[in-house]
Amino acid sequence: MARRFSATHTTFEEWRSSLSSGGEYVARIVRGHARYPGATLTQLRRHPRKTQPPLSAVPRAPVSRIPHALLTPKERTQRERALEVTSKVRRGQGSLSKVARSLGIAPKTVRRATGAFRKRGGRWAATRSDKVQRYLRTYEDGQMTEVLISDSRTATLLSRYAHAVWTYLENGDPTGFLSFVGKTYRDAFGRPHTFETRPEAVTAAVERSEDDIGAFADLYAEPETAEDAE
Repeated sequence: MARRFSATHTTFEEWRSSLSSGGEYVARIVRGHARYPGATLTQLRRHPRKTQPPLSAVPRAPVSRIPHALLTPKERTQRERALEVTSKVRRGQGSLSKVARSLGIAPKTVRRATGAFRKRGGRWAATRSDKVQRYLRTYEDGQMTEVLISDSRTATLLSRYAHAVWTYLENGDPTGFLSFVGKTYRDAFGRPHTFETRPEAVTAAVERSEDDIGAFADLYAEPETAEDAE
């Protein structure tokens, strides 16, 4: 028989949906559940029943699976840097240890923050894709926006669009936008998004944002030779 989340609710989702408001207490339980998804309410409150182990003995969720909004500022910084390392390794720019150290982050931290490496032939190889939440910038409806996405495949699509924007800004060639006309993708909340493909609208949006989109073009490209994720 599955363990109940609380005396009155079978699952965490039932408990959360039964509350009409939030507050710090609810926020604390939500943060705790993200890190200890197998814990009960009493364990998350740090007052386990006599038959329950303490929260410290409950298995923790991988950091890579924790929603972006529930990360600490330090964890967010580590995730961003770890994703940059992963991208470079996927594109053949060096081994995990070499790239990680060049960016000032431990290889172990990269592995934990992304869940995107597997041992292969005695070495750590990057998986072809991952399911880590991250924010990326893009252009939509005539303006720059940041979108929270939940996997590297969507990130690759956005980086290809970013490259089309960069090419247009550098060379005045808008043909790269053609493959994005009418194309959509979904963010981490399931909401659909489109791409701004009108050259004049992109130019105006860039001028308003004073943003260098070339800084993150192709940042999360997934090479065909990378190992498939398990």
